[in-house]
Amino acid sequence: PLVATPQLLLRAATLLCTATSALPAQQAERRFTSLGHAVPGLELTLRMLIEPEKIEAEKIEAEKHEDAESAPKAQAPFQTLRSASWQLLALSACGSSLRQGAHRHHFKRQVVWLRDQQEQEGDRVGYYRNLNPDSLRADNTLANLAMLRACKEADYKLLYKYVTTGLRSLQDQFQQKGAAPTTCEEALLLAVLAESLRDTRWAHQRPGFFDLAKNGTVHLTPRSNRLHDGVRHYIEVLDGKPHPFELTTALCWPGNLEAEPLHAFLGAFAMRLLPKQDRVKHWPRVATLLQQRQPDYLWHSADTPDRHTSSAMLAAVLGLSYVPGATGPGSIVAPKARRNAKQGGDPWQGPIKGQGPIK
Repeated sequence: PLVATPQLLLRAATLLCTATSALPAQQAERRFTSLGHAVPGLELTLRMLIEPEKIEAEKIEAEKHEDAESAPKAQAPFQTLRSASWQLLALSACGSSLRQGAHRHHFKRQVVWLRDQQEQEGDRVGYYRNLNPDSLRADNTLANLAMLRACKEADYKLLYKYVTTGLRSLQDQFQQKGAAPTTCEEALLLAVLAESLRDTRWAHQRPGFFDLAKNGTVHLTPRSNRLHDGVRHYIEVLDGKPHPFELTTALCWPGNLEAEPLHAFLGAFAMRLLPKQDRVKHWPRVATLLQQRQPDYLWHSADTPDRHTSSAMLAAVLGLSYVPGATGPGSIVAPKARRNAKQGGDPWQGPIKGQGPIK
């Protein structure tokens, strides 16, 4: 029979205290790995992006229509370089990575698919295969940005080779055609890519990509576009030129976030340069995006015909713009999430221990 000696009781008490002290950190990791916990409704959009057939079946079952069996089922979208990259950026912004998050398994599948699209032999090593020649450089820049964010968040050493060869081929691609971006999308993605290279093993390449983005603002067409003005302003702020926060907000946010997802993506990154008190002021406006979704939980933007791509872009905007504790008219942040945020957690930065996805 087991005798409860003082030594045994002391050992049991020590183990119990150790397990109890570790519990808050584990709870914090589970609590803050998905932005859907803090922003009710966003989780449905993320699930619709990654498993449309399953969520549509659940919706039909819940509605219990008489003709539910004959109702059409949602089909998974055709995977493209652009759609896969935006999905990765959306899941990343909402707290998932290769190592953690509510959607880390789908995140890994997208990373593997994106990795397989990169050429590893011949004269085009590092180039991503693309079926759209009209946006070749923009899509390759986007794919490199997504792969970099995936590698940076998890410090995944197996991806180092693909990030290195991808960045090298991207530089070659721009040099072959004039070494300057010719569209607002190219300049914007290059600027975001350059900023994302900070504090990484590829930080020495940041000046080259930033100079490409900065030089491209002179050649952008059309020059009278509001997006062009926003991109130029964002690059000036990154370059150290002082600007009032009100001007940054006015130029970098579009009039209608749903109608201009790329401009909204620019605004989300520009917003992260503002002090927290100014970011909080704009969260209610960003949060109204959820109220503009269609019945299928996605956004339908005329600016981006592919609704899955535009929805991924706007989901990334919500994730990048989220400010813990944001309140005010139009705010849809759950009260419980606000209480959690006051305890020091942030769905974007990760657990309190400093193990967040972005360093």
